[in-house]
Amino acid sequence: MRLSIVLPTNRVGPGPYARILEACAWGSDDVEVIVRDNSTNPKKRAFLEKIEAKNCRIVFAEPCQFFTNFRDVIELASGEFILTFSDDDFIDVQALDLIRETIDKVRNDPSVVGILGDYLLTSTQSSSLLRFKGMDAGTPAERYMGYLTSGSVSVVLWAIHRREMLRDAARLVKTLPMEFSFHDIVLTAIFLTCGRYVSLDRYLYHYAGISNWNNVKSIYDGDYKYYAKVGLDTSAFRLHGLFCAFEGAKLILANQIAKNVSLEERIDFARLWYSDMRRRLPRSLWIAETHTAADRLAMKVEDKWTREKDSLIFDEMLKDLTDVMALSNPQMAQTYYDYWSGI
Repeated sequence: MRLSIVLPTNRVGPGPYARILEACAWGSDDVEVIVRDNSTNPKKRAFLEKIEAKNCRIVFAEPCQFFTNFRDVIELASGEFILTFSDDDFIDVQALDLIRETIDKVRNDPSVVGILGDYLLTSTQSSSLLRFKGMDAGTPAERYMGYLTSGSVSVVLWAIHRREMLRDAARLVKTLPMEFSFHDIVLTAIFLTCGRYVSLDRYLYHYAGISNWNNVKSIYDGDYKYYAKVGLDTSAFRLHGLFCAFEGAKLILANQIAKNVSLEERIDFARLWYSDMRRRLPRSLWIAETHTAADRLAMKVEDKWTREKDSLIFDEMLKDLTDVMALSNPQMAQTYYDYWSGI
């Protein structure tokens, strides 16, 4: 099987149903389509159960976070490469023949872990076409610089990935002690550590989700839910950017992935990643200033690592993060510390 198209879905209504139905029509002898629905909506299930299409599989699951649904649908795929797809986006089906040709060209080159197309980014007020540059460079840091100069938009998740690489990356993230909203960005770091992405040099994907990117309240609510779910309060959430910078840099340096990448290359990339994340995800200024002991400690930790923005002293950073976590959930803080101190 050349290609698996996987669609983790949760939304209900005519829009997502239309996307799913269209995707199911893409199945063929060398392309499989797998839909995993975790909505538990009876009307949606009744609709999906009526779909009959070639090489199309529809799986029903219990409610879960998006990344859990994403990871689990990947495990069902059997294609050499996997095209990931969201139920509120669009794919240009006319690109499938070129995707097949590109897979045939790169399948025997292990340095290539994925294929990118052009991304149409739309909101209610604007639209733009994104083409990543430099993603086929020889080192992870060079690839990340290409990602940054292209706009650093977090759509690499919706690319065409070599199955083994995507599966291993998803499994690694699944082992993490806490699920965060930024794990899509962390997955991008893993992808770029593992290898090169070649370009189709044509439009592939319409990403319709940027309307909410400028809605601070929506972003705040979505990010904070992950903390609240495990009993952490806003004091830990104040360190959201530091958590992201820490986890990504640690995984880049870890020997669980991309064992062929040298330590020197990993260090270069980890420093670049950490510096960029601290710039892009600064202190959570939209959180109201409070005077609890936990908030005061969190602000102290944030100030410390803002001053030491180029330091990668992970043992000390981990202790600071978990000291704040422990004030609202000591058990989660210990679990987090035990995991990351072992990486």
